[in-house]
Amino acid sequence: MNHRRIFSEERKAHDLAQAQNLVGKKLAALSNVQYYFESEKVTDDIGDIEWQCTDGSTVAMFLLTNGESVGADTLPADIPQAFELEEGERCSWQTVDLLSSLAANYLVGKKIVSVQAFVDYHINYNYQILSGFKVLFESGDFIFYYNCGDDGFALLNQLPSPNEGIKSELLESLQ
Repeated sequence: MNHRRIFSEERKAHDLAQAQNLVGKKLAALSNVQYYFESEKVTDDIGDIEWQCTDGSTVAMFLLTNGESVGADTLPADIPQAFELEEGERCSWQTVDLLSSLAANYLVGKKIVSVQAFVDYHINYNYQILSGFKVLFESGDFIFYYNCGDDGFALLNQLPSPNEGIKSELLESLQ
């Protein structure tokens, strides 16, 4: 198992700090690791995303094993090996230009000024999770990466809709 994806309560602050390595840098590219089944793009999950900056640095964001949380580190995104389930049923992954998919190519060369944690507080169950990251650019635009029930998605200039029983909050730091 890939240890970078293993969930633990203790890793939230570290993951945010890793994502905040983007602050002060200019975006060169943003890609996602897209899953394909039988050569058809599976659109309900964009997979891991990889931020590449003009200084050559990289930050990857990905889903964690608990099915609700996100993580980040300064390594390139993992691209799983393709395999066949049965004859003719092939699972594969490809790197895709996420900026083009979001119609956000205008963000290339823009400076990142903030990365915030999106924390969901599950009111009835009395626990919280780091479920997303908001990456803000000097222009005021932002890209939001979020774990929505074991599926990753990215939004341009919008946050996810509120959920009943969950209070969500954007935070600059975590303990």
